[in-house]
Amino acid sequence: MNKRKLADYTSMYEALDTLMKTELPEVELYFEIGWAVCARPEKGAAVMAAEYFQANYPEYRGFSPRNLRRMREFYRAYADSRGLQALALKLGWTQNVAILEGCEGSQERTWYLRAALEHRWTKSELLEQIQAGAWLQSTLDEQTDSCYTEENTESVECLEHEENPFCVSRQYLSEPDGRVCHERSGEKIGPGGRNRDYEEYDLLIGMDKANLHNMFRICGGDFNNKMHLLLEYAGRPDQEVMDPWYTGDFDSTWQDVLEGCEGLLDNLM
Repeated sequence: MNKRKLADYTSMYEALDTLMKTELPEVELYFEIGWAVCARPEKGAAVMAAEYFQANYPEYRGFSPRNLRRMREFYRAYADSRGLQALALKLGWTQNVAILEGCEGSQERTWYLRAALEHRWTKSELLEQIQAGAWLQSTLDEQTDSCYTEENTESVECLEHEENPFCVSRQYLSEPDGRVCHERSGEKIGPGGRNRDYEEYDLLIGMDKANLHNMFRICGGDFNNKMHLLLEYAGRPDQEVMDPWYTGDFDSTWQDVLEGCEGLLDNLM
């Protein structure tokens, strides 16, 4: 009978001991602990780290298995962007947890990081803003220039048929039946229809999940699996291209776009 070989976590424990001696601020310490846990490929690394802390540092609180998994996700969320990492380290741990667990994508997290710092939101205020969808409303406000206007004033008509509205180009004006009309062709599209662009092109590429969400709604669905995130082609299917408007990190955005385009070209070839 084969016995399962137990993983040797000695190197992780040594790294944790070193970190506990550094006197780092709490959030920075948790980020580094997340790094130490992420260095291990085993799924149970976070639990083993929690057990080690509880056995060797019983005087410290905050090292439950759940919180160790949060530290791991905290590191993963910001490890590739120094700009976002710097923002996150300025907030308290409970605020960071609220953003990690309440936001779906990197751009949404970025918006709440900046807003929480700017408005000095407490954890409860931050949770209220996340639950109220403050990021979505802000995104809509930023898109008003692309909404159909008369003398550059926003038209309420482009929102009135949507329970969860978003602005679209004039060529996709809402019809009374709740569908959308393509201005050039006059073709109505909706949950059961398709528009001309969807028919004409083989791929529709989005930079982030918000792009995909809007394309999905405009086209009435993705019937032939044509909609994809750019970074899928860079082997990172769940990641989004960071918007430098939010992060200020143009180099990372350029690298993401370059890798995505090169991967897309290889795929097409």
